[in-house]
Amino acid sequence: MTQTNYTRNIRSVGMTAFVNFFHLYKKYSFGLISKEQAVREQINAGLSNENGALIRLNNAKVIFDNNVEYKILKDIIDSTRIDYSIKQKAINLMEKDA
Repeated sequence: MTQTNYTRNIRSVGMTAFVNFFHLYKKYSFGLISKEQAVREQINAGLSNENGALIRLNNAKVIFDNNVEYKILKDIIDSTRIDYSIKQKAINLMEKDA
């Protein structure tokens, strides 16, 4: 995965959404839930409409398929533009999932 694709993928998902929906995206990437189910969960949570949910889902899948999810969590933790609570969630994800 090139740096350009990496940046585009995480921007399409959104750093906050990536952290908040990490397990949903992971389950979808590993085929544990259907695309329809994952889209519905994002919509029900008020994240976005159907088209936005599909874009986020497809880009998150690329992130997991390329095994850069923990690099992204690290970048989120190191970011100066992310809320403290999201950084804490990212730290917890790295500790529990790694």
